[in-house]
Amino acid sequence: MLVALTVRRFTCGNSGCQRRTFVEQVPGLTRRYARHTVLAAGDLEAVAVALGGRPGSRLAQRLAVSVSRTTLIRVIRRIPDPPVVTPTVLGVDDFARRRGHRYATVLLDMHTRRPIDVLPDRTADTLAEWLREHPGVEIICRDRGGAYAEGARQGAPNAIQVADRWHLLKNLSDVIEKVIRGHRRCLKEPADPVSSLAAPVEAEPVRTGRRAVNTRERHAAVHALRAEGLSIKATARRLDMNVRTARKYAHATTAEMLIGPNASSRPSILAPFHPYLRQRLTDGIHQTAALAATTPTTATTAAIYTLRLLAQRIAHLNTEIRDLEAQITAVVTAYAPQLLQRVGVGPDSAAALLITIGDNPERMASEASFAALCGASPVEASSGKTQRRRLNRGGDRQANAALYRIVLTRLRWDPHTRTYLDRRISDGKSRREAIRCLKRYVARELYPLLRAASASNDPAEAIVKTCG
Repeated sequence: MLVALTVRRFTCGNSGCQRRTFVEQVPGLTRRYARHTVLAAGDLEAVAVALGGRPGSRLAQRLAVSVSRTTLIRVIRRIPDPPVVTPTVLGVDDFARRRGHRYATVLLDMHTRRPIDVLPDRTADTLAEWLREHPGVEIICRDRGGAYAEGARQGAPNAIQVADRWHLLKNLSDVIEKVIRGHRRCLKEPADPVSSLAAPVEAEPVRTGRRAVNTRERHAAVHALRAEGLSIKATARRLDMNVRTARKYAHATTAEMLIGPNASSRPSILAPFHPYLRQRLTDGIHQTAALAATTPTTATTAAIYTLRLLAQRIAHLNTEIRDLEAQITAVVTAYAPQLLQRVGVGPDSAAALLITIGDNPERMASEASFAALCGASPVEASSGKTQRRRLNRGGDRQANAALYRIVLTRLRWDPHTRTYLDRRISDGKSRREAIRCLKRYVARELYPLLRAASASNDPAEAIVKTCG
């Protein structure tokens, strides 16, 4: 529809005015510098809000209003934000701007189910500041994070804090799933209702064994330290365990909750064929190739064929491993025999250290540089008045693993190493820090031997003489 509109034009009598003429506007129909009428602009705004840019542009063309997607996006951006009204029931939750790196907080009005504000992070101070600036919140619905709980206590101490229904159901389902997975071997097939009512209820047997005894002792030790007022981190340091492990023991009411069936004791896929395999073993058949001679069923035939392939592959890999170990031992013996004379140094560890020192000759200026290359030297992590060092997680990890194997071997067989470990722990160091000191000591001990072997021998000639 085409509307022919006649309006008046006014002239400004001020010679210094830049606007010489003015056109009369029709209220409710036209706006200054607008390309659409007020009604058409309202329709386009509704289309843009409902569909967005590209789909809204396609619908507008069907409505005989040709606009681009960018125009509709500008229409959305020109819509003024509604005034922020402090809700009585406030919902608080976080979302990821970049998963694993940056997170923010979204605030919602739980009555209208609409977001009202976005905070730049998810810290307690930011939430507390927003609550102080917007008084009137009576109920705060949040997840079970500690930062939001602390922020709510600081910013709105009189507000009631409740956990939202989704997180409650999610946490409940996670706990139920964890318990069922840990005790799925205890689940049995449903029995006859009559027999189940007549049969007496048997109590669950108390689990015994070394693992169960250790779990009960650690559970009792954690709860004893917690009763003395120690935090979970302090308890973990005192008992030389991981913080997550200490938290798991602290949250468990009884030790039996932590003692479940071992994952390695789950029934294997060969369980249905165990009677047949035992019978064949009783009949004197000890080779997998002979199992195919008498096969009762097709399924058993396929299982036996699979077993034969797996056994052949395992035997082949074991033979190859033994050959490689013999070659590595011969090469290391010919190249650096003095390394194998040290306590705890095996052929694989010696070979890893020789490869490390051979690949980095320019970094072998001193035994300290060798220890730094192996990741056995501490890293300075002091800040301000705090003087501390942290473990080095860089360097050649294969060489670090070789030093770790040597230390574990010495801890098992060398009494002097065990005495040193006990002394360092009694000085206040954790077991991890004491093992780091032992790795540093081993690197200092083996560096002259590695340096001498690298300077006096040619590894290529040693390999040719040994394997050629």
